[in-house]
Amino acid sequence: EDLAHPEGGIFEDALPILVRGWAGSLLSPGESRSVPFLPSLLRSRLDHRPLAWGQATLRLSRDTTRLRTPAGAFDVRTWTVTPSAGPALTFEVEAAEPYRLVRWASAAGEEATLLGSARLRYWEMNGPGGETALAQMGLRPAAHP
Repeated sequence: EDLAHPEGGIFEDALPILVRGWAGSLLSPGESRSVPFLPSLLRSRLDHRPLAWGQATLRLSRDTTRLRTPAGAFDVRTWTVTPSAGPALTFEVEAAEPYRLVRWASAAGEEATLLGSARLRYWEMNGPGGETALAQMGLRPAAHP
C-alpha cells in the first residue's frame, strides 16, 4: 500500500535524529505542536495495526535538567512525543553540542541510557584489537556462540 507523506509528517524511526537537531530545529524551548505521525514499522507489527498516519504532539521542555548516567552528568532538554495511538516517548538530549541523545524511554517499558561516549577514528578500528575501545564507551565485546 502506498502511504502518501503529509506535509510536516514525522516518522517515529527518525525521532532520534530529529530531536538532536540534525535536520534543523523542530521546536523552540517551551514549544509544542501537533504533527502528522507515522509509527515505526516495529511498533505497527507489535501492536498488530496496519501502518497508517496518525497525529502526535511534540513538546520540548523550556528548561534544562541535570541527568546523571554511567557516562557522566549532562544538562538535558526533554522531548515528549505523545502519539494519538501508541505509547508516549521521551528523549533527553544534551542541551549543548554535540547534542547527544543521553536517554530515551517509551511508556511501553523500553528504555536506553548513554553508558559512554568517545570520539574515535572508527574507520581505523575494523581489525583485530579494535574491540578494546568498547570499554571507553561502557560496552563489552559481544559473545559469539
